[in-house]
Amino acid sequence: MYRAPEILFRESRARLLWLSSVIVYFIIYAGFFAFIWQTMARTLNRKGLLLYLGIAAIYLGAETGYMLGVADAASSPLRTIFSFTYDTLMAAGIYSPGELAVIAMVMDSINLIAFVVAPLAMLAGCSIMQERFAASMPSLDALRIKSRHLKDLLTGASAIMVTGILFMKIWLSWPLGFVSDAQLLAQLEAVTVTIAQYWGITYSLTIAALYLPSAITLSNQAREVIMAGNDADLKKNPEQWLSDNKLLSSPTAQLPQLIAGIAPMLVGSFASGLGKILQF
Repeated sequence: MYRAPEILFRESRARLLWLSSVIVYFIIYAGFFAFIWQTMARTLNRKGLLLYLGIAAIYLGAETGYMLGVADAASSPLRTIFSFTYDTLMAAGIYSPGELAVIAMVMDSINLIAFVVAPLAMLAGCSIMQERFAASMPSLDALRIKSRHLKDLLTGASAIMVTGILFMKIWLSWPLGFVSDAQLLAQLEAVTVTIAQYWGITYSLTIAALYLPSAITLSNQAREVIMAGNDADLKKNPEQWLSDNKLLSSPTAQLPQLIAGIAPMLVGSFASGLGKILQF
């Protein structure tokens, strides 16, 4: 089947861009998994670690079952995202069955990683919140350490979610390289932008739901420790100590974490601009 050179060039660019995003995806997620494992191994004993991994396995089994057959493509957002591009690549007729199988295998691996990372990140947050320190360590120092670890988890979670949004955008944009009609191309681009916006908002709300209650809890615990202590100077202005040690839960004090939390939503909202940067 004859295809215009312009379409072939755009397809080649789209394919190479997708391959590059796959490499970046795996590297960033591997780093985050290492952080999660280090956190859980540091904070949990062997029995607790096995319990947490068991909970994650149950969650993964439920999600995998849902992905593989419980829901059809029409009712599963993830399967719809996969089919949107994969079915187009299959219909294009320029990829061999072996190449399509490799693409499907890579996407299945990425979906599996996405399933695993969510429960593990939540359990890592639980591990941080219940971490125990030596009795000789002052309570305020322990709370400060927990807050730092929690912020590290937030930063890592934001990074992988932003990576996921970018990868999703690149995956959905791959079939657009076959479209030569400008009006149809604009309509398809609008669909990919809407999908990116939806998941960006979902990811940001998930981060907020996990981080904010934990940050507020640590801040309140630190304030209680200060007020129950014997340091009269700290009692006069506990907010100053909380602010100096980055434990104050106000929006201005948590501005870096606020930016990290809304980063997936921002990436999803600016997906149209991203589409022009990655234009085929």
